[in-house]
Amino acid sequence: MTTFVFDHIYKTAGTTFNLSYLPAAFEPQELFVVRGMLEPNREDLNRLRALNEEESRRLRMIAGHNTGQLRSAFRHAKYLTLVREPTARAISGYLHALYHTGAFEFIGRELQENNIGFSQFIEQDLFARRYADFVSLHDWQAKVLIGAENLSTIRLNREAVIEAVRSRFHLVGYTEAFEKFLFFLHVTEGFPLVLFQNRLVRPAQQSFRTTETDLARIELYSRLDRFVYDCVREEFDARISAIWTSSLAEKYEEYIHALNEFRKDADEKSSVRFQCTPRC
Repeated sequence: MTTFVFDHIYKTAGTTFNLSYLPAAFEPQELFVVRGMLEPNREDLNRLRALNEEESRRLRMIAGHNTGQLRSAFRHAKYLTLVREPTARAISGYLHALYHTGAFEFIGRELQENNIGFSQFIEQDLFARRYADFVSLHDWQAKVLIGAENLSTIRLNREAVIEAVRSRFHLVGYTEAFEKFLFFLHVTEGFPLVLFQNRLVRPAQQSFRTTETDLARIELYSRLDRFVYDCVREEFDARISAIWTSSLAEKYEEYIHALNEFRKDADEKSSVRFQCTPRC
């Protein structure tokens, strides 16, 4: 049985994948979700490294922050991740730092009391400074995808980026096509389709306004992220196109319709597996 490892990049819909999709898609004994906080995260990664071969084989899915560190222990696993458009990710990171309960004591109170704006938050990468490197908004997506050790040699070379990503990941999707990422895994790897609620989606994201200075700061510190994101998006879209048929399109539309209906009563429902009609 193939083991999959989802390496959760901060603010790319990984929480929705880990805590809404996965528990409904896999049996508890098949799933290990690494806890996000620093010490629990380290403890869980160490527990996984210590599993014997039989215990490792029973796991169908491992997911969480920093799971790329498991590559030496799970050499034959298929690694997955998601990336996000850098501006949207930066805004989400700022709002998370301001309003999320777990982040408030690390950085949110400081932002509010000192009236620290978006540009300064980005420039100084303040949440990463106060908490941990994996919440960085400075080209962190590129570091995960192509490896920090490769950054200086690959730079803005599309072929080199794609080759590096393919060597490290079985599949990389992007947040803006999250449901197609799940659907592709369903078609190619047999992952169940699941009806689920999105997690940590803040309404303030829609009304947040950036200035030219804000945008310039984001681009300055996520230049490589932007390039890698564009490469990954093009690659994923090509992989979708390669498998797409009219019957799959119908199945996908049925799934999206069911998902939208399910989300109308967001507070009343837990994630469940989706069963399409017999024609699917």
